Amino acid sequence: MRHLAVSAAIAAVVFVWIVLSGRTAGDFRIDEVHKIGETYALRLVEEGRFHDREWFASAVERSNPPAGKYLFGLAIQLAGQPLPADSALARSVEHGARLPPPEWLARCRSWLRPVRFLTAAVTALTAALLFFMVSRAAGMLGGTIAVILYVTAFLTLTFAATAVFDPLLTLFVLASAAPLLSDRLFRSPGWDAALIATASLMAALAFQVRLSGLVALPAAIAILFIRAWRGRLGRAALLSIALGLGTLAIGTTINPFYWTTASDPTLPAVFQASEALPMRIVSRYRMQIADLTAIMSGLHEPHLGPTGTLQFVAEYAFGDEAGIALLGGVLLAAAAFALPRLRPPRSEIPLALWPAAVIMIFTAWLPLRYPRYVLLTIPPFAILAAIGWTSVWRTVRRGLAGKSQ
Repeated sequence: MRHLAVSAAIAAVVFVWIVLSGRTAGDFRIDEVHKIGETYALRLVEEGRFHDREWFASAVERSNPPAGKYLFGLAIQLAGQPLPADSALARSVEHGARLPPPEWLARCRSWLRPVRFLTAAVTALTAALLFFMVSRAAGMLGGTIAVILYVTAFLTLTFAATAVFDPLLTLFVLASAAPLLSDRLFRSPGWDAALIATASLMAALAFQVRLSGLVALPAAIAILFIRAWRGRLGRAALLSIALGLGTLAIGTTINPFYWTTASDPTLPAVFQASEALPMRIVSRYRMQIADLTAIMSGLHEPHLGPTGTLQFVAEYAFGDEAGIALLGGVLLAAAAFALPRLRPPRSEIPLALWPAAVIMIFTAWLPLRYPRYVLLTIPPFAILAAIGWTSVWRTVRRGLAGKSQ
């Protein structure tokens, strides 16, 4: 109960600090206008327009899932503002443009503030969840270190109250792991079902904020198997199957593109065809992958390769004073698991495995040199760094205790 109370206090403090820092103010930043324009997707859902051409007409929108659009739209509605009526704003702004067209300027400014407040709240919730996860396994000191390293990181400060989807993605990927670190896992079928359902929902939301959010699924499965190392591998396999099916089922339901058909006769016939379910869903997933591949090839971005990707991630994760503390802790964590004298308690092994899995999968996947994409790695790095620094502190404390005896 104490961990939960402190986590709630951290969420409140971080949110107030972000707002008071002025990060919710200022003019339009990179990609904010496009993301705000995409909130028309929530209007389509609320009006039951599942056969509307907007689900199909643009390859960019087909490959850009709708969960973030829905949540940004809800923030706008909670502020008493109407949603965009169509995709005109999103289509009128080139990717990365800073300002909307003049006729949209006043309305966009009224939409911008509530969405920035949402991302500030999401950043605060990420900090709170990070503390809760780490403190339960590595103590209050470990949780505190993780939060400090996360909230002072360059990328966190940059996007803490920016109207882009990356803070949402970061929260949901982290939240997909939290239920599987619970002490209740493998205790009873009821608890297992509840925890897997929660993890599936979070992983599905991550996947439907951005397709790369599917990184949450293999990383969560890794937790299941590392926690099942003593005779529970069969149970872990069954829960992994349930987690995978739940993630895909919820993710597919969230996104009408996967299962609906177009009513507009001017669209290609492939969108109007009444291919039977579930084969229609399979075809749409294939189409989405093809769209994404075509978009990527059209950008003419150079292939980074493993070395270039690691260099790019390191540049933005470890490129300032806070980043150096982050990197130092990560290196100490690696040493702690390698050296018996520093080795952390067994309770920290699943906590360390998950961020390692996320970072490895992410660096293998990263296709574009977009700094905000690297935000996803900051909580995993903060977890590893907290383990590293607390391992050193425990060793020093043991040494001092030994000298005093």
